Amino acid sequence: MMTFGEAMTAALKEQKVSQTALAKECGISRIAVNRYASGAQLPHLNTAIRISKRLNFSLDALEETVVESTASSQQVV
Repeated sequence: MMTFGEAMTAALKEQKVSQTALAKECGISRIAVNRYASGAQLPHLNTAIRISKRLNFSLDALEETVVESTASSQQVV
């Protein structure tokens, strides 16, 4: 399964929407969109919903990303 950033990037390419246009339409900065696309940052749930509705993709990718992120940040002591 794709991460949120991968799903968002694929949807942007498929729909020929720029990160700048998505940012304007969702009321967020272009820098934030870039961070989400690169996987450097995860969006707040409200923002993720706006992005997924605009680009018509499932939030399953966000869940998968959060699970992977949580698993990789846990340390065995």
